[in-house]
Amino acid sequence: MPGLATVRRLRRDAAVTATLTVLLALAVLCAVAAAGLMARLAGASTALLDQADAPHLAQMHAGELDAGAVDAFAAERPEVTAHRTQLLLGLDGSQLSFDGVGQDSSIQQNSLTVPSAESDLMLDLDGQAVTEVRPGTIWLPVMYRIEDGLRTGSEVTITGPDGFARDLEVAGFFRDSLMNTPLASSKRLLVSERDLAEIADRTGSTEYLISFWLQDPQTQVSAVRTAYQVADLPEDGPMVDRQAFMLFAVLGDGLVAAAVLGAALVVLAIALICVRLALATALARERREIGVLRALGIRRADLRRAYLLRYGTIALAATIIGLLGGITLGSALAADLTAYSGPTGGAAVLLAPVVAALAVLIVALAGVSLMLRRIRRIDPVEVLRGAASGAAGRSGPSRAHGLFGLLSLHSSPLPVPLLLGLRTLVRRAGSSFMLLTVFTLCTVLAAAPTGVASTLTSPGIVTAMGIGRFDVRIDVPLAGEVDSSMHERALAAVASDPRIEEYAARVSTRHLVEVEDGPPLNLPIESGDHTVLPVQYAEGRAPTADEEIALSLVALAETGASLGDTLTVRTAAGARPLRVVGAYQDVTQGGLTAKAQLPTAQEEVQWSVIATRLAPGADQEALIADLAAALPEATVGDVSMYHQQLLGEMAGGMTRAATAAAAVAAALAGLIAALVTRMVLAEDARQLDTQRALGIPRDVRRSPYLVRMLAALLLALPLGLLLSQLIAQGGLNVMIEAMTGGLATLGQGTSRITLHRAPVIVLVAIPLVLAVAVTVATRLATIERTTRRGPS
Repeated sequence: MPGLATVRRLRRDAAVTATLTVLLALAVLCAVAAAGLMARLAGASTALLDQADAPHLAQMHAGELDAGAVDAFAAERPEVTAHRTQLLLGLDGSQLSFDGVGQDSSIQQNSLTVPSAESDLMLDLDGQAVTEVRPGTIWLPVMYRIEDGLRTGSEVTITGPDGFARDLEVAGFFRDSLMNTPLASSKRLLVSERDLAEIADRTGSTEYLISFWLQDPQTQVSAVRTAYQVADLPEDGPMVDRQAFMLFAVLGDGLVAAAVLGAALVVLAIALICVRLALATALARERREIGVLRALGIRRADLRRAYLLRYGTIALAATIIGLLGGITLGSALAADLTAYSGPTGGAAVLLAPVVAALAVLIVALAGVSLMLRRIRRIDPVEVLRGAASGAAGRSGPSRAHGLFGLLSLHSSPLPVPLLLGLRTLVRRAGSSFMLLTVFTLCTVLAAAPTGVASTLTSPGIVTAMGIGRFDVRIDVPLAGEVDSSMHERALAAVASDPRIEEYAARVSTRHLVEVEDGPPLNLPIESGDHTVLPVQYAEGRAPTADEEIALSLVALAETGASLGDTLTVRTAAGARPLRVVGAYQDVTQGGLTAKAQLPTAQEEVQWSVIATRLAPGADQEALIADLAAALPEATVGDVSMYHQQLLGEMAGGMTRAATAAAAVAAALAGLIAALVTRMVLAEDARQLDTQRALGIPRDVRRSPYLVRMLAALLLALPLGLLLSQLIAQGGLNVMIEAMTGGLATLGQGTSRITLHRAPVIVLVAIPLVLAVAVTVATRLATIERTTRRGPS
C-alpha cells in the first residue's frame, strides 16, 4: 500500500518528478564519469611505467660518452639497483618523412634505437613488449598513429648527405612509458640493429639515454640526481624523473577530469536545491492533510517514512540512470587516455563509479531527511483551526513598504506584466533566492570550463610555458661546443633578414644551484637578453645584469628563495652569486628552469633558441620556409605550430568538455525555470482562473512568470561570471601545481596562469544561451495552465 500510494503521488506530480529525476541523474552522471576518469588517470599514471619497468631517473646526453665512469658511479651508489645506457641516433626533422610528408616543421625530436628485452620496455597496442624489429621495418610511437593517422604499412623515409635515402615499412606502433604523449617533445623510433648501424654510418647524431633504477625512488631520486651532477658525469641534455613522466601522461586528461568533477558538484548542488524547493512546496500544499493524519494518530516517523520513500524512489531511479550514462560518458572521455596509455582496469576503475553514484544517492537522501524535520513544526490543532494554512509560505515584505511601494500598481510607470513579474520576484523571496542561486551556479557551470578552454586554445598560453612571445622561433639542438657553429649560422641568418624586426637569442646550459639546508638543485639556465620578447613575469622582472637571475615559480619554491635573495650557481668558472630579481610561470622541464646572463663559452650547451618578431607586412610563411631551407638541422615554426603540437590535444579535450558543460548548464537552467514556474502556477491556480474569467489577455497572464525568471537570471549573471573567473583560474592553477610539483607544492603559488578572456563567448554567447533556455522553458510551462478552461 505505501508503494502504491507513492506511485500515485509521483504520477500526480509527473512534471516535478521528471524534473527532479533528470537533475539528480545528471549529477550522478557527471560524478560517475569524473570518478571513472580519475580512477583511470590514477592507474594510467603508474601502470604503464610499472608494466614497462621504466627507469626512476633518466639523463639524456649528446656527444661522446665515458661509459666506464657511468658504470663506476652506479656501482658506488647503494641506492642504484640497476642502470642502463641506450644508444640513440638523433634525426633532424628535415631528414625524416612519413608517407612522403616531411617532419621539418615538427617540434618532436626523433631518435632511432634498438628495443630492450629486459627493462624500459616498449609495449605494443596489446601490451606486449616489442623486443625485436625485422630489418627493413620500423615501429613508431602511438602518437603518430593518433595524431598523424599513420597505419601499419605506412612508409618512413630517412635521408642524409650525398643523396642517402632509406625507406622503412611501419610494422606497428608502441607505447613509450617515457616519451608517450605530444607534451614529451622527444620520441624513440625502433629499428633493427643492422638498420641502425647502416643509417648511423650515413646520417644522424649520436645520443645516449642513461637510465637508473632505485631502491626507494620516493626518497632517493633527489640525492642520486645531485650526486650524478656533482660527479661531473655526461649530462649534455635534460635529466628527468618519474614525476615528469607522470605529468606528460595525465596533464591533458587531468584537466578534463577536474572540469567534469566540478560540473558534478555544481549539478548536485542545483539538484539538492530543487529537491528542497519541491519538498517544501509539497509540505506547504499538503499541510492540512498532514495535520489531519496527525490528528488521527499517525506518527511523525510514519509520515517522514512516506515522504522519504517518495523522494527516495526518485533518487534511486536517477542513480541507476546516471550510473549507466556516466559509465558510458567516462569511457568516451577516457578515449584519448586509453589510446596513449592503454586500457586501465582493476578494481578501482570498476568501484569508483559505483561509489560515486552511491555517494550522490546518500547525499540526496540525507538532504531530504533533514528537510523532513519540518513535519515536527506542523501542529494538527492549528491546522484544523485553519489558523496558519493561509499564511504558509507567504512570508515576505509588507506591501505598503519597501520595494512594494516602488512597484505599486497605481503609481508605477512600468507595464503591467513587467510590474507583476517584479512584484512576484520580491513577494516570493524564498523561491526567488533559490532561483538566483541556481542561475548563478548554471552560469558558473557554463563559464568556468569555457574560460579554461579559451586559455588553452589561446596562442598566448605559450608564455606560461617559459617560451615567451614570438612570431617565428628557431630551435637549435646542440651538443656542447662541437655544434656551436649551428647556432652562429642561425643567428647570422636572422640578423641579416630585413623581414625580422627584432630577435632574441638564448642558450641553455645546466648548472647546480646551492640550496640552504638541502642538496644542490639542478637547473637548466637560459642565458641571453631576456628583455626582448620576454615571458610574462609573475613577480619582479627579467634579469638584466650579470649578477641577476630569474627563477620559475616551481624553482623559487624548491630553493625557498624570495625576490632579493642571493643564490650561488656553480659554473665552469667557479661559484657565482646571483640575486633573484624575478619569477615566471613555466611547465617545461617539470617546471624547474631559470633565466640569467651567464657566459656559455666553457659550458656544455644543451640547446639554443632564437625568437623573432616580424616587421609589419612581412610574409611569415615565406620566412619560415626560407629559414627552414637555410637551417635544415633546426626546427623553425610559428607560435601556432608550437601551440598545436604541444597543447592541441589538451585544448581539444577541454573544448569538448566546455561545450558539454555549457549545454548541460542551459538544460539545467531550462529545467529549473520550468519546475519553479509549474509550482508557482499550481499555487496561483485560483488567481489565474479569476483573471481568465475577467477576460485578461493570455499574454498578460503569462508574461509575469517570464519576467520573474529573466529578472532572476539577469541578477545571477554578473555574480556567476565573477565566480567562474575565480573558480576556473584557481582550479587550473591548483591542477598545474599538483602535476608539476606534487601535492607538496599546493598553495605555494607555483602556478599563476591568468585566464584568457573571451568576451564574445563569456559576455554574449553564454548569457544568450541561458536566456533562450529559460525563455523557452518558461513559455512552455505556462501554456497549459494559462490557456485551458476558459476564454483568452
